[in-house]
Amino acid sequence: MTAAPQTGIKNADDLINLAHAFGLTITVETTTRETLTSYVVRFAIPVPVAYAGTELGRAIAGDTLTLLWTRSKKKGARGCLVDATVGSAVASRKVRTLHEVNAAVDTLGHSSAKYARDAAPFPEDVTDAPHALYINGELRREGVPAAQVRRIVKNRRFNGRIVHQDEQGAIHCDTRRYVPQSAAVAEQPAATAEAEQLLGTGEEWEQTFNMFGKDPKTKIIDRADALKLIAWALEEDWAVYRPTTGGLSLENTTGESSYWLRPATPERQHVRTVNGGAPVLIPTRDALAEMNNAMMAPGKHAVREMSESRAHARIVYRDERGTVDLRPADAGATPAVQEQRPTVQELTGAIDDSHLASLADMYPAIADGTAIPVRADMIRPGMDVIAAVRLEDRTVDTVKVWNGPNPWVRVTWTTRTHADSVSGDARVFGPDHHLIVTAESLNRVYGTTPTVRPTAQELTGEIEDDELAHLTETYPAIADGTAIPVRADMICPGMDTVTSSYGPRTVSNTRLYDGRTPWIWFEWTTAIKPSDECGFSPSRHLPVTRDSIDRLYGAAEAPAPRPGAEALAPRPAAEILAADPIPADTSVWEGMPGTPSGPGLLPTPDALNAEEYAVQIRSGRMWVLPNHDDGAHMTQAGVISALARVRKNSADHIRASVDTDGTVYLSNGHQAARYIPARLIAGYRTDVCPGCNTPYATNGDGPCAGGSSAGQEAPADDAKTRRRAEGFAAKWWAEQHTEEPTDDRLRTTFANCVKPPRPELYPAIREAITDSTPPAAAAPLFAALAAREAADEAADLAPATLHRLVNHLETLPLAAPPALHERLRAARDTAEGAWESLRAAHSLSAKTAARSAAKDAIVRVRAAILSVQPHARRMHGTDMPHTADSIRAAALAYMHVGATPDETDAIKSGTAEVRVDCRPDTGTGWTVTARITAGIRDVGWFLPAHPPIIVKFRRVDGRLSPADNARKVIGSMLHVDVPVKYNNPARR
Repeated sequence: MTAAPQTGIKNADDLINLAHAFGLTITVETTTRETLTSYVVRFAIPVPVAYAGTELGRAIAGDTLTLLWTRSKKKGARGCLVDATVGSAVASRKVRTLHEVNAAVDTLGHSSAKYARDAAPFPEDVTDAPHALYINGELRREGVPAAQVRRIVKNRRFNGRIVHQDEQGAIHCDTRRYVPQSAAVAEQPAATAEAEQLLGTGEEWEQTFNMFGKDPKTKIIDRADALKLIAWALEEDWAVYRPTTGGLSLENTTGESSYWLRPATPERQHVRTVNGGAPVLIPTRDALAEMNNAMMAPGKHAVREMSESRAHARIVYRDERGTVDLRPADAGATPAVQEQRPTVQELTGAIDDSHLASLADMYPAIADGTAIPVRADMIRPGMDVIAAVRLEDRTVDTVKVWNGPNPWVRVTWTTRTHADSVSGDARVFGPDHHLIVTAESLNRVYGTTPTVRPTAQELTGEIEDDELAHLTETYPAIADGTAIPVRADMICPGMDTVTSSYGPRTVSNTRLYDGRTPWIWFEWTTAIKPSDECGFSPSRHLPVTRDSIDRLYGAAEAPAPRPGAEALAPRPAAEILAADPIPADTSVWEGMPGTPSGPGLLPTPDALNAEEYAVQIRSGRMWVLPNHDDGAHMTQAGVISALARVRKNSADHIRASVDTDGTVYLSNGHQAARYIPARLIAGYRTDVCPGCNTPYATNGDGPCAGGSSAGQEAPADDAKTRRRAEGFAAKWWAEQHTEEPTDDRLRTTFANCVKPPRPELYPAIREAITDSTPPAAAAPLFAALAAREAADEAADLAPATLHRLVNHLETLPLAAPPALHERLRAARDTAEGAWESLRAAHSLSAKTAARSAAKDAIVRVRAAILSVQPHARRMHGTDMPHTADSIRAAALAYMHVGATPDETDAIKSGTAEVRVDCRPDTGTGWTVTARITAGIRDVGWFLPAHPPIIVKFRRVDGRLSPADNARKVIGSMLHVDVPVKYNNPARR
């Protein structure tokens, strides 16, 4: 390659050298004037021959960078960059700084390497014949081996240098041209019989050239070149003999130079393992090429993380390749496992019955069928062996087999936890020695899954009703029956898990960490996001689609009908929906059929004997269908979720029962619903209203005209009744009643009204009271925390802060039992009197007396607040709300006093999240202070739900930011169902 032109300006010459290293086309035009010298430096991408004349070639030729440099002729003058233009085939732009110019040259260089690599021939395209070397059209050398030309092409492709192959098969590299020689030109002198006899057998040879005073040079040559070298040495009367060290030695008469030929050593190999699967032997050069590609651009952009040491590497790709482990293959290393899984007889081999019985007595896993004895010579990497080292379970790392006179098998292990013994422990066994291998690891190594389909109960395991309700609300696929919750330790590769962000994702690999705190590592593939991975507890439930379970295990058999279900033939919808077993003068709470369970008890999921249900709700004295926009269809999972939700909200005041036909009745004293099995309704369809037989897609949003029990019509004054109930509920809360709204309390509260409500209106009043619960009553602790903060702020004895404290005390009785209302009102009156005194005081003595009275009032207020909520002294981590609904209710109560209408609307419509604001100390920075706050995020602001929780800790990793350290230290302590956001301090 020719030398790069120079300008004498340091910055310009540095850019020229950089472009020259990238192989860009460089032109420098110099113009000399009286007072200065100007240089026009232009960088361009060389167009590969394959792209010449094409649209891409014209676009490549248009990518240029033009620089105008000037330097005055005065003594000591420096160069100046006057103008810089980055051009393309369609537009151009100016760059102002030297940093931008460097970036533009770097971009051109990488683009040039990419175009050159894409257009360059592959090493396999080189003609398999000796080549003649021409430099600037002049023949310089003949007989260049094809292997050498292939290496040149391979190296130039890797480095992004221009290389081209014409129609005659000649390789063009800058001014050099490698032309395949014809048979006549390439014909070499025939090797003598003596050379053939001396060389012996072998296709590749290692040639070492020694010259006196210089270092030896070694390279690999083929058999033809070795014969040619020996024949030449014989013609030159060199000494050719076989030394005792082996090989063939060629020495000249003076002994100053010599050649040593010996058979090339077998190609080294590496073991490549993908996603913990079966190991495969590959050439070492391919393994090193993969490592090099993962460490350098552009290949490194597809790598998430990588570690490499002494030819060992672990590469985690971002795409579907997943995790790749590379390590040198030992002599005799076990090759890849068979594509077809061996039978149990092949794995176990010949084993005596008495020996098998003793193993079954010693290892319970053999007795229960979760493990089998496997011969040592059938062991493969990745298998889990029970009691492998010091009674510790281990995973096989490498296997080395010796098939000599006394054969043996050497096995090394990997540990599972830090408490295990040294991972390098190796054991040597006889080939017929039996090791106890788990069946699960056999399925993992050979890529097969169990053929017996687990039941739905086995897949789901034990699950709390609250967790099932949360999963049903979060994932509609569970509610509509197309997915089921599956324990993490029951998920196999090939199952599709449902997510809220990326749609269904297919599990590609699972790995178990069976330590003191076990967890399972999952890897997924999706069409949108190629690869992702995450870890879960084995008891964690993930939604899995039924279709993927059927694809793995085959379609499930239809469940057997429950006893008595065959006798319940479908009937018309009007007849089923009109039936009402509740007596006319009895509430659903008292008259529900079947055996009621409660209070606080619910039917178990096994008691629900239908997959689909039709819902009716109680309105007055009749059953009606929900509005068309809500729909009457519900799956079994939806019914379980509804039962769990009601129990969570009214744990001490619910009753439920299951009738003989499978209908589920539910009541909390204020509201009631029943869930009728869909199989009882003739012609039932999920997309059609069973009351009016019209599709939900076209029947509007209003109530259903049919579907009422006993043919009764809805009362005409339903809206008026609702308005009256809401008015009485407003009066109830205005008088700050916090007790249970029983019939006696409602009668006493509204006895002095002009028109007291009738007892028939009491259920509607209770419903309205529940719906209109004030924020302070919904979240009393956070209302008390806000009042306590107001009391602390009032310590400055300013009238404005005292007035704000009085406003808090106005609403605080709603968060307290009735016995404390009088104390709170007295504290409010005292604070209000102090506020008035401070406003009216003008003289020094009056101001002193007013300030003293204000201090006493604040002390009384603090004591009253703590009597309502003792935890209001400060915010505890265990009191932090952890669900979206609880955070929203807490924010409404905490910011109720003084919140603007916009803030209230933002709390109701915003997104709940937990923020962890991290700030290092101003000294060494090793101490981090974290402020943990749950609240509502909306556009432009974050509205807290409680005072911040302050946590101070010492960094665990100085290389990470304060937020990353906080995620490591306190991330496992935050058990919330909303997103957690870690923030670093803002830069000033």
